[in-house]
Parts: sequence; C-alpha cells; structure tokens
Amino acid sequence: MKTQQDKVLQLLKASGSRGVNSYDLTYLHAIKQAPTRISELKEQNHRIFSRTEKNRSVTYILQSNFVPTTKNKETDEEYVWIYEGDSAKRILLSKIKPIQTSIV
Repeated sequence: MKTQQDKVLQLLKASGSRGVNSYDLTYLHAIKQAPTRISELKEQNHRIFSRTEKNRSVTYILQSNFVPTTKNKETDEEYVWIYEGDSAKRILLSKIKPIQTSIV
C-alpha cells in the first residue's frame, strides 16, 4: 500500500513543470495535510518549490521537473519556462520560492 508521501511524490513527478495544486492534492487526491507531506518529502532531500496562485492556493513543483533556465543578458536575471498544456510562460526564477515550514 502506498503512503500519502508516495502518492504526492508520484503526482509531482507525473505533473512535470506545471506542478500539483494544493487544492487538487486535498480534494481530488484526498491527501490530508498536503503541506506536511511536502515538508516530509523535503526532509528526504526532495527539492520542491512552491508558487502561490491568484486564488491563494499553492502549486508545488519538483525541481527535477524544471526545464533549463535562460538568462536575460541585459539584466542578468534567470528565467524558467513552465509548460501548461499547449502554452508556455516564462517565470522569473527568483519568484519561485522554496517551501519553508516551521514546526509549532
């Protein structure tokens, strides 16, 4: 039987650069306490980044699913291309922040 950690990791790998949304983890895949599962995976040295969406949900992205970065020669800023369906968008790499959790 797969643990919730195993399921989350499988979903992250399968989702590619589009990542997995926190609402999907909770409501479609019945992952209770998704942020805790993500934190546990990070403790196992999986590099997972988060992106806050307009609806205040969070999309989790496994670092190995990132495509190579590109650099703007004029500003020296690095970008990553995120592919969603048939479209692609360029995101400033510094805007993608690692998940930071604290134990209360």
